[in-house]
Amino acid sequence: MIAIILGVLCLVYPMTPPCLWDSETLLMERTRFPSINELIVGNFRRHSRTFYEWRIQDRQEKIAAFPDDPNLYDDLAVSYEKIGETGKAIDIMLQKDAVLPGLYETYANLGTFYIHQGEYEKGLVEIEKAIAINPEAHFGREIYQKLLVEFLIARSEQNSLPPNTGRDSKISGYPVNGFTNFVLKQQLNPSERRQGAKTEDEIANAIKGVTGMMRFGNFDSPVLLEALADLLMSQSEPPRRLAARALLQAATKDTSKEKFYLKKVKGLLYPQQTITKGEVTVEMLQAKLNVEVADAEDWFEQIRLDEKAWVEAGKDVEAEYAAKYFADPAYVNPNTPPWLDNIWGIALACSLGLFSVVVLFWRIKHDMKR
Repeated sequence: MIAIILGVLCLVYPMTPPCLWDSETLLMERTRFPSINELIVGNFRRHSRTFYEWRIQDRQEKIAAFPDDPNLYDDLAVSYEKIGETGKAIDIMLQKDAVLPGLYETYANLGTFYIHQGEYEKGLVEIEKAIAINPEAHFGREIYQKLLVEFLIARSEQNSLPPNTGRDSKISGYPVNGFTNFVLKQQLNPSERRQGAKTEDEIANAIKGVTGMMRFGNFDSPVLLEALADLLMSQSEPPRRLAARALLQAATKDTSKEKFYLKKVKGLLYPQQTITKGEVTVEMLQAKLNVEVADAEDWFEQIRLDEKAWVEAGKDVEAEYAAKYFADPAYVNPNTPPWLDNIWGIALACSLGLFSVVVLFWRIKHDMKR
């Protein structure tokens, strides 16, 4: 009887209506774009301020002992950047370049620091140096960082709205938004832009570049979140819930553009609202997102406490962190049991349930013959 119930539940589960537009459809979107939702809400491996303060002291001592190790300078500069002291980060990179000139990492970091400080033109010069040395490093992340900065400069010069202001044109039969349009026009010639496979590959590369900037830079940057939403919405089958989440997070980080972002979210949700007769609302999506962000913050709080304890105990914080946090946290849907919260778990449960039903009927039939 239990096997029969399990089999029936597995058949019914994919068709249950509650939150179908959010939970299950989001799950499918996350299968297509793994780890993006985790980046949006901050549910991935990262460090606390305590860690970076510890690493600043650690690297200063090591640089004094090993002044020819370039990695030590990079670690020190990034640590200063992470605690908001971008000026010191720039000084460290300039010092490194004087001691160990011509290294890719120096120019990549220096360009990023200048950009974060709002010195776009100086940042582009350094990013171009890095690309010239190693265009494929960090899966080409600097290429898309350069394009994003150029796009922001162009928008500023035109005195227009922020990135992703709307649908600029259609390429390969589907609409593309501001940053996507800029990327495709810079990276592909007119003939290539008419080829669906070419444009989709380029958009996929741009998504990888932007998510790389989020993971290794500022995951909650409204500019990056907005650019990500634009790229996601330029897919032939756009993941609307992921894009909307990115925009809602951008709205919380830049309240001066909140109305602009919310208007775009409503535009993303409108087709779903039409299908479900108004059941999908911004408020529903925001409430769900708030839960996920809170869960991510709870998880990160444990990291903060761990790193604080390791520092106070005089331990090697990097070694302790690596030993404990060796993988990204698994996504857990609070509305369903963990074993039902991924597509493979559902498939496995259904298979086991149906197999149990077949075995049960075979045994009943066999017993009746006896």
